[in-house]
Amino acid sequence: MKKSDQLSITAAAFDQWRINRVSRSERTPLALRQQAVLLYKDYPSSRITSALKISGTQLKLWNTLCAPKDDYPDFVHLPSPNTPSTVPLNLSLSFPNGTAVVLNGDISSTLISTIIQECKL
Repeated sequence: MKKSDQLSITAAAFDQWRINRVSRSERTPLALRQQAVLLYKDYPSSRITSALKISGTQLKLWNTLCAPKDDYPDFVHLPSPNTPSTVPLNLSLSFPNGTAVVLNGDISSTLISTIIQECKL
C-alpha cells in the first residue's frame, strides 16, 4: 500500500466517524487516534492535521498517549496489588504532560497505580 493511500484511508475513516457520531462532543475513538499517530512516521504533522481535520494539539496529545510501548525503554513493571511491599520505595515519575511525582517510604502498589492513573488524565 502506498503512503498516500494510508493517509487517505485514515482521513476517510475520520470523515465516516464524524458522520455517524452521536454528538460533536463525542471523543475520538481510540482506534482512530492510533491510526493518526501511526501516520507520524511517514508524514509531517501539518499534513496529518490538515487531512484529518484535527488540531496539532490533539495530534501531539494522542502521540503521547498512544505511542507504542517500545518507545518507553525505562518502563518499570510494578508488583501486583496483591503482593505486599516489604522494601521502602524511592520512586520518581515524570509524565509527558509535565507532571512529576516523587514517592519515598513504604507505599502500596495500589496507591502507585492510582497516582499513575490520575496523572495520565
